[in-house]
Amino acid sequence: KSFTPNELDLTVSRQLFNDKVSFPGLEELNLGYMRNTMEIWDKQIPALSFSKLLELHVVCFDKLLAVVPSNLLRKVQYLETLTIENCSSLEEVFDTEGLDIGEGYAKPLSRLRDLRLRSLPRLMHLWNMDSNVYMGFQSLSFLIIYHCDCLRNIFSPYIAGTLEQLISLEIENC
Repeated sequence: KSFTPNELDLTVSRQLFNDKVSFPGLEELNLGYMRNTMEIWDKQIPALSFSKLLELHVVCFDKLLAVVPSNLLRKVQYLETLTIENCSSLEEVFDTEGLDIGEGYAKPLSRLRDLRLRSLPRLMHLWNMDSNVYMGFQSLSFLIIYHCDCLRNIFSPYIAGTLEQLISLEIENC
């Protein structure tokens, strides 16, 4: 079910999904026009929650600083499509702070094929480049970035060298 902005009367909310919300079979999630929401996910997410998520679309969040926090990165191993548009405060897409990828763990986002970022005026980086987390973008085929005024670096040279599946790269007005 989809809701229009008029159907949802949300006041200032710290996060959209708290620790009691679990969607273990959810494959597609479309979120939009929640201008006062500061975080989408709680710090404590149930074990199987969002574990089958294939597509995530986030549109028009004015106070959101990051879309995918470190505690969610391991849970969304099947994520193939990520679209983020018109989030005026967004500074990074993936918050890797505190994330420890040890041996035996799949690299985060190893199945991500399609990444689209549009009209994110404060976006500085996809993730904290200072962290030692290796993001697995080896399946990335389509990367589209428009109107991200503060974005200076997309990938480190090492990550760029692993983008063997990249078919289309579009960058405009950044």
